[in-house]
Amino acid sequence: MMSEEEITDRLLILLRRGVQRRLLSDVPIGFFLSGGIDSSLSTVLAAELSPAKIKTFTLTYSRESTTEGKEEDRRWARWVAERYETEHHEETIQVSNFPDNLRRILTCFDEPYAGVISTYFLAQLMSRHVKVSISGDGADELFGSYLSHRLAVPLNNYQSYRQTGDVKGLEPFDKQLDFLAKLAEPEDWAWRSKLVVFSDAEKESLYAPDMSLKGKAFSSRERVRQDFLGLSACDPLNRILEAEFRTIFPDQVLAFVDRLSMAHSLEVRTAYLDTDFVSFVAGLPGKLKIKDGETKYLLKKLALKYFPSEMVYRKKEGFLMPITQWLLRDLETYVRDTLSPQRLSKHGLFRSEYVQGLVDGLYRNNSDHHAVNKVYSLLVFQEWYDLYMV
Repeated sequence: MMSEEEITDRLLILLRRGVQRRLLSDVPIGFFLSGGIDSSLSTVLAAELSPAKIKTFTLTYSRESTTEGKEEDRRWARWVAERYETEHHEETIQVSNFPDNLRRILTCFDEPYAGVISTYFLAQLMSRHVKVSISGDGADELFGSYLSHRLAVPLNNYQSYRQTGDVKGLEPFDKQLDFLAKLAEPEDWAWRSKLVVFSDAEKESLYAPDMSLKGKAFSSRERVRQDFLGLSACDPLNRILEAEFRTIFPDQVLAFVDRLSMAHSLEVRTAYLDTDFVSFVAGLPGKLKIKDGETKYLLKKLALKYFPSEMVYRKKEGFLMPITQWLLRDLETYVRDTLSPQRLSKHGLFRSEYVQGLVDGLYRNNSDHHAVNKVYSLLVFQEWYDLYMV
């Protein structure tokens, strides 16, 4: 077994090779630069490899729309750009433009897509300067970063905790035992199915009677179970990573990156999906991807070769737009108008009283991102319906 230092050195060799392969182009190349380690590592390696000054691009938010995390993202993106002397460009997003922008973005999908949309704005900026770009996509999915990844080992160890009372192995959820108890299931696909936006029971409450009868033919829980069939990985984290790498990653992440960038005729490449790099990382044990609750453990060790620990170990937001903050603070009138009984009656697919309950609860309780995801998904569906079906 290779030591952590040997693995980190190998990762650097493979990632540098992946970046070099993606620098081959007969037109100028630009780099997504969010201020996080994924895009920053690609940028730094390209700066070392390229004889010409590279171009970097990031999103910022107007003062009334920003968050502390977004400000930190911008600060570190600028730090990387200055340290490695890139030609740096920024695009500022306004919350006041969100409704019109959402409708415009939905035309890129032709379907009600409620995922990440910030790529649209960054690609728009980049397309004015370059035709090919390199992003940091794939690092989270390979090394473990999302909630489902962080839960894999703690939930695998939860039954042992119930027998012994020892919280070791439950990190970083060792102080959130009630949360783990709600999710705990004997099999990983079963608890993973609880992380969907609407459970089967919630969909039953959401759908109007006719739609409810048709909706019973499709079970989100059963779909997740099928996603876990035939996995080659054995350890808890790698099973989740493999299942999502086969499904959510290509179906959602790569799909939205491709459609939103090609809306501006911008090609996006990522060094993290280099075949040699993916094969090597896939073979690493899960305990070295998330270690003692630290996500992307090995990639962060690699990043320390280039960046200060303050940057590497901070909580990042990346290119995600502050949808939660916007919906709760700035867009209540827009949300209530879009999901009003009058608008919903155009299709009659949902129980209006259930939707109004979700909206009222969102603003009454200043709810968390789970409630926001439900309302935002319905909001996107309604905007899509009004665009295409009315």
